[in-house]
Amino acid sequence: MSKVGSASEFSCLENLWGKESGWNPNAQNPTSTAYGIAQFLDSTWAGTGIAKTSDGYRQIDAGLIYIEKAYGSPCGAWAKSQSSGWY
Repeated sequence: MSKVGSASEFSCLENLWGKESGWNPNAQNPTSTAYGIAQFLDSTWAGTGIAKTSDGYRQIDAGLIYIEKAYGSPCGAWAKSQSSGWY
């Protein structure tokens, strides 16, 4: 949780990735390249500096890097997901 910040930020992350993959590191979208806990497309993986992997711990690292760069916080990413259906 220290990488996420506060309990409220962790709650947003739980909601976000619960919706995306149920926190399943092997979740695969059948109609796109979205894969893993954060359901990243191949192009999103590339932007994190972490190679696409089935390792859930590395997926979480990549997810937090992406969220910080794109939304500033897990609650920012969750708000985007709630308003648009994706993040």
